[in-house]
Amino acid sequence: MQSATGKSRPEMLATSSLPRPGTTKTCSTMMELATMRYYGVQAKVVVLKNGWLGLVRQHQHFAYHDRFSVTDLGDCPHLDMLTKAYDMDFIRLTDNDSIDAAVKQFLEDENSVLMEVDVDPNVLA
Repeated sequence: MQSATGKSRPEMLATSSLPRPGTTKTCSTMMELATMRYYGVQAKVVVLKNGWLGLVRQHQHFAYHDRFSVTDLGDCPHLDMLTKAYDMDFIRLTDNDSIDAAVKQFLEDENSVLMEVDVDPNVLA
C-alpha cells in the first residue's frame, strides 16, 4: 500500500503490548519494526500486499482508463527477508482456502509475527 502522495510504503496494522496491551495501531513505515525490536515489544503485524502503488494505480484506472505507468511493484518488498532481520516469524497467506489455518497460526504464535496477505490488485477499494 502507499501514502496519499503515492509513495511506496507498506502500511501495517499492528497489535502490541505498548502502551496498552491488546490495542491496535496503524503503522506508516517499517521503522516501527525497529522500535518494536529495540524495546522488546511483541507484536502481530498484518500487511495487505497487492503488488502495486494502490492509490496511484486506482487514479490511473479511473482517469487514464487502465494506462498504468510505474505502479507495478512486482513481488517487492520481500517481507519474509525483512522479518528475519527483526527476528520475527513470518506467515504468507495466498489463498482463501488457507485463511482459517493461517489466522490460527498467526494468533497462537508466541513470538512477534508478520503475516503477509496477498490481495487482488484488481479489487479497488
